[in-house]
Amino acid sequence: MVECIAMSLEFIKQMNEYVIDATMTQSDEDILSTVGKYDAPGWDTIRAAHSIVIQAVIDSRQSRLEKKKSEFLAAKEHQKSALKLFSVNKTVPEMLADIVKAMQNKEKVPDGLLMAFREQGQNGSEDDIKDIWQSLVQLGLIEPSDDEH
Repeated sequence: MVECIAMSLEFIKQMNEYVIDATMTQSDEDILSTVGKYDAPGWDTIRAAHSIVIQAVIDSRQSRLEKKKSEFLAAKEHQKSALKLFSVNKTVPEMLADIVKAMQNKEKVPDGLLMAFREQGQNGSEDDIKDIWQSLVQLGLIEPSDDEH
């Protein structure tokens, strides 16, 4: 039975290829002249099928967008809760050590970030250090669960 189905699918695929090849060699006028003839679908059927396909594509894109948006918001919420948890457990000197370590990683640090850090960090308070640390965690330059200290 499975062989019969597989052979039937292969047969249908091959026939479909023959139809495509034959259609590709016809002129536009020849193709358009067959619409509604020889049991070919009419314009109304073609338009209805086109509308169904377009709506299915729109629905699929919307569904994927909603799924990705939901995954993004969940990841962002997870990051926020992890950030709060680990920032509470880290001391300011540990945060400062994380910042220095992150800034020394030339491959990961975007251009201009070191300069921005220097400007923000001058005469910085503990709150400034915490803000910088959290910003670097959000950028992915510091792993908040890093407990090397």
